[in-house]
Amino acid sequence: MFKPQADFAGYAWYDALPTLKMTGYVIGTGDRRTSYTLGELPSIIARPDSLSVFGSLRTGPDISPWEIETDCILFADLDATMIDETVLCLTATSTVTHDELLTFFTAALFCPSDDGDAESYDTQLRWFTDEAEDEVIGYLSGIDD
Repeated sequence: MFKPQADFAGYAWYDALPTLKMTGYVIGTGDRRTSYTLGELPSIIARPDSLSVFGSLRTGPDISPWEIETDCILFADLDATMIDETVLCLTATSTVTHDELLTFFTAALFCPSDDGDAESYDTQLRWFTDEAEDEVIGYLSGIDD
């Protein structure tokens, strides 16, 4: 996957490339489906029955909608790097483990500081992992199933 390059727009070879655009999320509980746009942070009271991500697929002049179900979403602003800027949500039937959630948080959010005074990479990773573990334990033990 690549980020769009506005400088190439207008070139036939670039405009012909298929593009996948994610535009939002859906949380389903019973018969109710609530949609959220990217960047919206919902209040999660209980684990929902379903979660999905939706968007559009452009191939040449054709645009098709798509939706993919998942059992885990980390709602966040597009530029979020802090755990407290996110909302974790798992479905009621999710089997995601504690360790998998820690890996997910790290892959999604960890970004070592460019600040020369910000300690070593390993120290920053340890601090981040400690905070992520607190969040994961709190989520797994505190939200209603």
